Amino acid sequence: MISNHSGKHHRKFPIRGNPSQQEAIRHFRGPCEVIAGPGSGKTFVLVERILYLLLEERVPPSQILVLTFSKAAALQMQSRFQKRIRELSLSADPPSPDSLSADSFTEVTFGTFHSIFLSILKASSVQRMGILDNSRSRKLLSSLFERYYERLPQSEELTDLSALIAKAKASGEIPDQKRFQRLLEDYETYLKENSLLDFEDMIGRCLKLLRRNPELLSSWQKRYRYFLIDEFQDINREQFEGIQLLAGAAANLFVVGDDDQSIYRFRGADVRLIIDFPDYYPGTHVIHLNINYRSYAPIVRCGQQVICKNRMRLSKEAIAARQLPDPHAVSIVSSGPAFQNFLPDGVCVKLSSYETEKAEYLHLCEVFRKMTSEQRQSCAVIVRSHSQMQGLLRILEQEKISYRLQQGGPSGSGKNHKNSRLLQKAGELLSLIRSYYTVSEALSRGTILRRDLFAVMNHPERFLLRSRFQKERYSTDELLSLCPRGSGEQKALWMLCRDLRTMERLSTVHSLRYLSRVIGIGEEEKKIWERLFVLSASYTGIPELRLMLERLSPEELWDTETEDSGGETDGVLVLTMHASKGLEFDTVYLPDLNEGIFPGRRAVSMEAIEEERRLFYVAITRARDRLHLMYLRGNRNNPRRPSRFLEPLGVKTWE
Repeated sequence: MISNHSGKHHRKFPIRGNPSQQEAIRHFRGPCEVIAGPGSGKTFVLVERILYLLLEERVPPSQILVLTFSKAAALQMQSRFQKRIRELSLSADPPSPDSLSADSFTEVTFGTFHSIFLSILKASSVQRMGILDNSRSRKLLSSLFERYYERLPQSEELTDLSALIAKAKASGEIPDQKRFQRLLEDYETYLKENSLLDFEDMIGRCLKLLRRNPELLSSWQKRYRYFLIDEFQDINREQFEGIQLLAGAAANLFVVGDDDQSIYRFRGADVRLIIDFPDYYPGTHVIHLNINYRSYAPIVRCGQQVICKNRMRLSKEAIAARQLPDPHAVSIVSSGPAFQNFLPDGVCVKLSSYETEKAEYLHLCEVFRKMTSEQRQSCAVIVRSHSQMQGLLRILEQEKISYRLQQGGPSGSGKNHKNSRLLQKAGELLSLIRSYYTVSEALSRGTILRRDLFAVMNHPERFLLRSRFQKERYSTDELLSLCPRGSGEQKALWMLCRDLRTMERLSTVHSLRYLSRVIGIGEEEKKIWERLFVLSASYTGIPELRLMLERLSPEELWDTETEDSGGETDGVLVLTMHASKGLEFDTVYLPDLNEGIFPGRRAVSMEAIEEERRLFYVAITRARDRLHLMYLRGNRNNPRRPSRFLEPLGVKTWE
């Protein structure tokens, strides 16, 4: 029988929060599922429970594993945890004052699912492995698509191709399509040659490793005994199976999430896992955090009216802790585009219709002009997708309205760390430039060594496979004959040889400038290249340039004293609904809420429609004080249908 509670009298650690939060914090052993609605304090509960395990139950820090779905979320959670420790240590009567410091609990592990699975694989393998990230994956798939389908892919085709590969690898069922089979073979060969794992490989290999090696599994089960999982609604089946293996029979799983905020179905997330969690672990302690401390009551009601239309969800209520300051204020207003003012006090939710997209965006511009800098910094325009964002950004630029785009990942961690990283980048770039000039010289003499070719052929990424090259040295003609005539690979090799010859014919400065365009100049590398251009100006020929490059050090390329940090603008933040997850703003604008955009035309099945509705719910619940819902009504000649998701709010749609 699994015990859910420790039964101890809690004296040492001060338990804070409302009754449901305290109940979750005090949970000790066995499975516990916390259904945490928007603004209900789930991060607070997770941090407090970690401290409760450490200070009250005396759990060793090294036995606690906190899992999130992004590196940024893991770092944020760790930062909140360390801040809370400092608060406790400075209090008048700190618990366990002899050992309460951030350094005391550094062995608590904060990480992502992928980082943990990768660490298990790396600890069990002598082979160095890297991860094929999303950006590199799309470039690889684009190259392979062009190679086998002889045209450039659309963005949606890349998404479909990625999903098809993932499904084929997970199920082992490969479609009976010759071109796809050859594409998949080249995809796998590229990963193998470059010691890369995609996410399907990482999780799949880790599961196989743990299942066939009981001793290894036992060692990891002994290492981690208490699991805290944030955003559990985003988990997929393989991740869940991995956690089940690691948790073992003890099942000390503390999972926190909200089925109504499950928005990553396209990545494999399965909302049924959070809904059915008590079926996997009978006796699960289920706790509901249903008090929303973020949004005013009308915004909370608005979100509930929308999401309650979904069938696949847990029944729950939402209570707003924040009521309107004026009980007689109008909470929901519907108006046309003539309403020009910034949402006034007392108006929490506003519905507006517009004849055209341009009129809608111009109205937003007029609103932003009337805002103070502080108001602009505390509001956001949240759109369905990046493609939808482009029209809005064009109007903002035309109207000279400053804006910010949501940047991924956490902010920088200090000037010294950044300079150290950039110094390393300077060294890597210098090494690559030297290699290019070594190969260009070899080509001018008629042959290229295979090891030198390998150093440059996929920098930038040309997706050339090492397995094509079996000999130690090649002439140009031999290189080009290795790949099928007219193929993308042959074209890439031909362009590489052309670039190498061009570098040899130009003057020193022009040769380096040409190479910079071949390799590509990132924002952080501009100063490095500029320094190189200055240094090369005093040399008259390529042989002298080669000698200079050999003698040059990374420190000479990167002057840390001239590095400036830059700053953020006070522009309006524009971001997608997926990117808005986990954020909150005083005022939120949701434009283009129309059929065909939201839900999109590709959302046909009930599961897809309900996922889109959950996405709308996430966007609504980002608002603290004011929410502006906007849609196009069109005109007599070109009528536009409002999103079906607005029907519960009183907006009539037409068939």
